[in-house]
Amino acid sequence: MEAAFRFCEWQERLRQVFKPGLAESKDAEAFEAVWSALNEQYNKQKETREVHPKAASLTLDMGQEHRWKLIHFTDVLNSKSYYRRYARFISQVRKTMLEEGFIHEVRGDEEDDHGNVKKGKGKTPFVILAKDVK
Repeated sequence: MEAAFRFCEWQERLRQVFKPGLAESKDAEAFEAVWSALNEQYNKQKETREVHPKAASLTLDMGQEHRWKLIHFTDVLNSKSYYRRYARFISQVRKTMLEEGFIHEVRGDEEDDHGNVKKGKGKTPFVILAKDVK
């Protein structure tokens, strides 16, 4: 039994020294910051079911009851001043998040010069969180 207790104490000492680390590069730091800001906004909107004013006016194939899931990417990052802190990394982080399926871009209907409506062609500033970072 004494050996088991010594082993547990040794494990505790190791865990104090070898803690899981956060980002070691500016790219990774920017990714973590952006992801946490988007996730924080998602959780806030989930609690309040608040819809961004611009999202309410969009023509989308999405019901009004699900529009709270739309996160205005630039507004969230501006509110945290991340464009100032991670300016050169933001576009790459967004691209990575899209490619890896962490977020999905929201596209709305767009009219061309002749007044014809193109479904899902117009890019919006909104994204939807698709999966969690583990």
